Amino acid sequence: KTTFLKHVALRGVNGDLKAVPIFIGLKQLSDSGLSVFDFVVNQFDVCDFPDAKVYLDKLLKEGTAILLFDGLDEVNVTRDEQPRLISDVEMFTWKYDKCQRLITCRSAASNFTFRGYTYVEMADFTQDEIRDFARNWYGTTSEGADRGALFLSELDKPESKGLPDQARVPLLLALIL
Repeated sequence: KTTFLKHVALRGVNGDLKAVPIFIGLKQLSDSGLSVFDFVVNQFDVCDFPDAKVYLDKLLKEGTAILLFDGLDEVNVTRDEQPRLISDVEMFTWKYDKCQRLITCRSAASNFTFRGYTYVEMADFTQDEIRDFARNWYGTTSEGADRGALFLSELDKPESKGLPDQARVPLLLALIL
């Protein structure tokens, strides 16, 4: 989930998106005790961004940001922080409703509801899908086919223990390749 959001953030930084990515770790936000807006302003200030508050408010009101909220499931439930945080995030995203937004949470902890959001689950690859993805990744040329076959044979070796589990996650498989 974090890797996916960081991928989206990098695409924004590289100019592939028409929005400025703003990555918000929800555990860090919750632990800070700050409002969402003040937390983000603080993150900009830490980087010595001039007039962060004014810039951020303008960016959000124009809808030229994509808000990347990461790790709702990591927020401390023993202090009943999740309901407060959910409320704060909802109010923030309603106020700046022109911005695109993504919130990640492990599917095992998906007992949270956000009004107006579409829920999507990233499914793991099956063994056949891992093999198909690797073959497509390396291509159909002779050299590509050989490299794909080598990768798959290395993945099957006992000393690659743990790697096949990581390869089930599509984004991690792309990083491994």
